[in-house]
Amino acid sequence: MDDLYIMGYSEAVLRILSSRTVESSCASLTPYLKPGLRVLDVGCGPGSISVGLAQATAPGELRGIDIEPPQVELAVQAPAERGLGNAEFSVADVQAMPFEDGWFDVVHCGDLLAFVPETGAALREIRRVLKPGGVLFCREIIMDSFLIHPDPHPQLLARGYAVFADLLEADDGHPQMGKELGGHLELAGFADIRVSAAFDVFSGPERLKLMYDLGNQWYFTPDVAAPAAQYGVATNAMIDEIRQARNIWYRSPGALAAFAYGEALAVRP
Repeated sequence: MDDLYIMGYSEAVLRILSSRTVESSCASLTPYLKPGLRVLDVGCGPGSISVGLAQATAPGELRGIDIEPPQVELAVQAPAERGLGNAEFSVADVQAMPFEDGWFDVVHCGDLLAFVPETGAALREIRRVLKPGGVLFCREIIMDSFLIHPDPHPQLLARGYAVFADLLEADDGHPQMGKELGGHLELAGFADIRVSAAFDVFSGPERLKLMYDLGNQWYFTPDVAAPAAQYGVATNAMIDEIRQARNIWYRSPGALAAFAYGEALAVRP
């Protein structure tokens, strides 16, 4: 895989990333967001969650980092559109961040650890930049939780999603990170770890089209077919069968798709 982010940055992916907010993606963190705090958004993407964190902690400082320069360029625009002056963004690697020890009160880390090969290195670096008593919130996908209805050919579409998980694992990622968070946080030295879960649901015309477009712009392209064949997780014939079943699913009354995220709150001792 050439992309640092295995799903790439198609228009549909960007729509999904940009639709995420504090309310939809880290509501359990909001009780810890107070005016004047220093907050770090790790893997900020286009900054849609970052601006909510900045608003909740103004006049405190929000710093967002992402390893992809185009994402940082998008994130810079987000606070400007809302008239926020307390948010700054930069290109940086979560495993080697340009911040002082104990600088932040809160760190938000969403949909990132599944794609970072060295989980421990990333969490230890996050722990380093958190002050004692600082709060970390993580939200990560659980890929074997995928639900879809209807599945025109039993388990075929579910198997299609499992191909994505297999590709991520072959690329040194962690497709079940959402249910592994507690153990990783404990090993990295965090305390008061509280783990929960929530579903991300795609139903109704707008959300269904978003999922459908994602497949057209990423899953059913050579970017997936070639490595799927290389790693032996799917053949071109299988992917074509999945495509046909998916077209039937999309046009079926009451169609929906959903998958779970593991969420964890933890404290640096």
